[in-house]
Amino acid sequence: MFIAVFAVAFAYIEAAVVVYLRALLYPNGFSFPLNPIPPNILTFEICREIATIVVLLSLSLLSKYRTHKRVAYFLFAFGVWDIFYYVWLKVLLNWPVSIFDWDVLFLIPLVWTSPVLAPVLVSITMIIWSLMLLRVGKINKEFKISGTESILLCLSPILVLLSFFWNVPVILRMQAPVYYPWFLLIIAETTAFYALFTLFKREER
Repeated sequence: MFIAVFAVAFAYIEAAVVVYLRALLYPNGFSFPLNPIPPNILTFEICREIATIVVLLSLSLLSKYRTHKRVAYFLFAFGVWDIFYYVWLKVLLNWPVSIFDWDVLFLIPLVWTSPVLAPVLVSITMIIWSLMLLRVGKINKEFKISGTESILLCLSPILVLLSFFWNVPVILRMQAPVYYPWFLLIIAETTAFYALFTLFKREER
């Protein structure tokens, strides 16, 4: 419960910062193609994103639990934080108007872009994974992830990142993205859930 409260509150802080940034950089409304971000503000924004990840990681690393619980808590915190980030933006700015509105997700190491629905789906997957990791940990405290599951769990985030980086050339040309490779996200989600299914079925025996 505490982690969920922390994530929701932290999401509000993140959303509030974005409200300020949009008022400063996009006074006429946030839309693609985006105006270039001044170098000094871009540096501050990249550092802020790094700090955000450090805060979310610290929440789990400061605990005294086993590794799988720390991973589960990080996934849960990140997923809840990301979903409520958009919830707070909707409350504060009435944005996004649609779950298919395009957004800039991160700037490290390249610009991540996608419709809002994509990161929300990924966050839901992270929350499900976190809950199942905690459940499997109760069943078997010494459980291990197999080689096949490890490969799938490495492949899934790589495909997600490729989908988010898909429009980097378009953004660099100062154009508006029009296509998101949903097929990459579907494959990534399928591999993640298949790995979770095989892990759970093996460990509950």
